[in-house]
Amino acid sequence: MQSPTAHPHKRGLVERAALISLVGLAVVSVVGAGVVTIYLNRISNSAASMTRVGAMPDYVGRPEPVTAPGGGSVMNVLIMVDQGGSLDTVVVANLSASRRSLTLVAVPAELRVADTAGETLASTYAMDPTITVLSMEALTGARMDHQLRLDLNCVGSVLDQTGGIQLSGSTLSGADAVRRTQNAPDPQANALATARLIRSAMISLENHYSTLDPSRFAAMIDDVAPCARVDDGLTSDVVQSTFFESSIHPDETRIWPLATTSTGSALTATTSSLDELRAALSTPEVSTTAQYQQVAFLPQEAGR
Repeated sequence: MQSPTAHPHKRGLVERAALISLVGLAVVSVVGAGVVTIYLNRISNSAASMTRVGAMPDYVGRPEPVTAPGGGSVMNVLIMVDQGGSLDTVVVANLSASRRSLTLVAVPAELRVADTAGETLASTYAMDPTITVLSMEALTGARMDHQLRLDLNCVGSVLDQTGGIQLSGSTLSGADAVRRTQNAPDPQANALATARLIRSAMISLENHYSTLDPSRFAAMIDDVAPCARVDDGLTSDVVQSTFFESSIHPDETRIWPLATTSTGSALTATTSSLDELRAALSTPEVSTTAQYQQVAFLPQEAGR
């Protein structure tokens, strides 16, 4: 008995349907690639428009990048928060090698950085912010891959465009949030409040711009750009790759306050707190260290 065979007409219909499907998939792929390219170009143009402050300092003995055994390296961004031309607070944004964890290390501007009496992070910033970068690398033993000089009052204005910010259980305007931060009772409290403000601002910006959308992410860069100055190494390619590689959520970001003691008009980091920070920053995943579990905390602000 002969096995049944498909009718030629039906077989032709199936073949044409398969061909149409393949063509359709090809068109979708091309369109998708085109959209991604447009998004990438949008991010590139936005990142390229940011104000530059020169290259990060390089010198003999500079800390080496921290890399993970399976590949990838830590990215430390030194955020120097500027208030009216003076250094208000220093925050180290530590992005893990896996790009799954972000930690904000809050450091008071009045922290002593040398044995010389009166020399603080604030005084180095007044001389040259590059000296502040060098001082922070010496202090932490960690490489500062990039720097971001952030105008706090300008950030407050941007936050008003997002409808305000959730801070310590209250909805505040950008200006009120900055004012509350500046009314902190002492430099240590101010550093902590500023780190919390940055964290809450990240949440607010993510909710408003939907940073999962490359186009809206680029719009966020456009709006924040006037408030920030970055180093030459923070190129469009770096911004793009970091955006697509990272899977962090701002509301999961913990704050690590550096403990200090008063030394006259300045502050000195306690030996134990500095040792804990240096040990954690030398690892590819700060969030997996015992020091992180003991010191870093999650503010009880509004969630995502």
